[in-house]
Parts: sequence; structure tokens; C-alpha cells
Amino acid sequence: MSAALPWLDGGPASAFEGFHDRARSAGTGGGSQDLNVPFSTVDGGTETLNVYEPATVAPVGGRPVLIAIHGGGWRRLDKAGYGARIASAFVPQGYVVVAPDYPLSAPGKPTWPLNLEAVQAAVSWVRDNADTLGINPNQIAAIGESAGANLAALLGSD
Repeated sequence: MSAALPWLDGGPASAFEGFHDRARSAGTGGGSQDLNVPFSTVDGGTETLNVYEPATVAPVGGRPVLIAIHGGGWRRLDKAGYGARIASAFVPQGYVVVAPDYPLSAPGKPTWPLNLEAVQAAVSWVRDNADTLGINPNQIAAIGESAGANLAALLGSD
């Protein structure tokens, strides 16, 4: 991917400078990371996600994708730790790993169903950017731990 990212429906990449940090990482099997990429949520807000990609050219038909959803009891943690851990295992095997953030709750501030809707929006973002990412939009799986596992399971429901 180039530094000028066409993520947001042709919007200028410069509008999101500071949200997007590109780095090479040995922790992802020599692949690359796009960190803090913004995506729109259904409530009109914005969350961010990290994209971890293999260093090799995508095969014809695109790579499979894992949506890695962090845990934290609905109230803590974020995409960084869990996403990097999953990427270190799967990026060397040819997968793209996408780790989204979602709204966290706090006492007196419930976030249901916004957290599920944010993860659903992240999946839509992945599908919308399939060509740019070199992924196969028909090979998307979701995994998670704790609260993230609940959200991953709920992605398969109506």
C-alpha cells in the first residue's frame, strides 16, 4: 500500500494524517502494519483499526483475513496487544489480520449494541477495501478473546 491511502471513499488521505502510522515489524513475520486506520461506525462516529499484512505480493484471488477482536471485559484493553499477538502467528502464514477497536463501557455508560455495530462496521470496511488490501472478501473469519470472542460469535448472527 502507498502512503496515500484511498480508505475513505476517495477522501483525502491528508485529512487523517496523525491517525495513520506505517511501520515495518519483525513481529509480524517481516510484514507491515498500518496502525490506527480510521473507519466510520453506524452511529456516525469513528473508530480505528490496525492492519497487519505479509510482506509478499498477494496471490491471485487475494489473501484470507482474520478479524482479531480484543477482549477486556467490555471495559478495558484495545486492539494493539491482541492484534499484534494474532498477527505474529498468522501473518507469516499468509493471512492479513485486521484488529479493530470498539467502544468500551464504563460505570453508567453502557455501550451495547454500539460495540457490536463497530465490529460489524470494521468487517464492512475490510470488504470495501478488499482490492486495496489484496484480500479475498469471501475469506474473512473473526476470532477474539473474552469480550472479543463474544463479538466474533455475534458477527455470525442476525
